[in-house]
Amino acid sequence: LDEGGKSLLTAGADREKASVEWIKIEAGACVLIATKANEVQRKVRDVVNVVHQRARPDSKPLDVGSTFWDLRDAIVAAEQDVLRLLGFSIKPELPFVFLLNYLKALSATPQVASAAHAL
Repeated sequence: LDEGGKSLLTAGADREKASVEWIKIEAGACVLIATKANEVQRKVRDVVNVVHQRARPDSKPLDVGSTFWDLRDAIVAAEQDVLRLLGFSIKPELPFVFLLNYLKALSATPQVASAAHAL
């Protein structure tokens, strides 16, 4: 979305800027999917604000308004597209099992295992 809230994808004048913006929207959608798949509670508003901050580092978080809703809708639509492409198969293999097996092979103390798991 440009400063006026219009889609950069339809502007056509600056395709490189539009591509970067679209990549950030897609990345936001992937973060949203990852938080849901791993049951890490994040609000959609938080993801929208992170995408906005990454697109415009000098700006402050968005107030709820047309620009916020346009960006939110774009991220949610991208999330739906990614989920369709993945066939809604988003059961990730988390690294904790590998970490615990590795720590066991190293005969790590419980304190080391606890610290590694916390990271």
